[in-house]
Amino acid sequence: MNVIRRILEYYFLQLCDFESTVLSTTVLDMIKKQIMDDPARGVLDYMKYHLAQVMLSYINRSDAFNDGLHFVDESIDREQYRDVFYSIFEVMNQGQHFRHMMEETE
Repeated sequence: MNVIRRILEYYFLQLCDFESTVLSTTVLDMIKKQIMDDPARGVLDYMKYHLAQVMLSYINRSDAFNDGLHFVDESIDREQYRDVFYSIFEVMNQGQHFRHMMEETE
C-alpha cells in the first residue's frame, strides 16, 4: 500500500498538479457511479469503492500509513489492489500512462 500511495502522490499531486481533495472526490464519485450503474450485479459491491477510499486517504499522510485503523493488508488480494489502482488512473483519464508504465499493450 505504501508504494501505491507514493505513486499516487508523485504522479497525480506533483506531476499532474491535482489537489488531493479534488482527486479523491472525483475518483470516489466516479467509482460510486460505476457501482450504481451496474444493475446486472444484483447486490451492490462496495469493495472497490472502499479500497479506493483507503488508497486515497493515505495521500499526503505518510504518518498514517501503518495506523491500521482503516485497512487490513491481508484481506485483499493483489489483483484487487491492481484493479482499483488502475481504476483511479482510468477515472482521471490517465489509463494510457498506467498501461505504459505497466508495459501493457492496448
